[in-house]
Amino acid sequence: MISRSESVLGSLCQEVDGIRQRCLQLQLALPTCQNTRVHARMLHAYRQLQQRQQQVLTTAQFWRKQGW
Repeated sequence: MISRSESVLGSLCQEVDGIRQRCLQLQLALPTCQNTRVHARMLHAYRQLQQRQQQVLTTAQFWRKQGW
């Protein structure tokens, strides 16, 4: 049986993988986007993903210090 902490960790790992994939897609698309509104939306999404990635990293570092 999977414990709650393993389930949460697994969910965070899946989220980080999704963030990484989406960031790569945006990094490839941003330089070639010619529509200023679409570019602005993609850039905003990219920045939000970076913030979420930092939040997850901070959480992981905290857990490591706590011995999880």
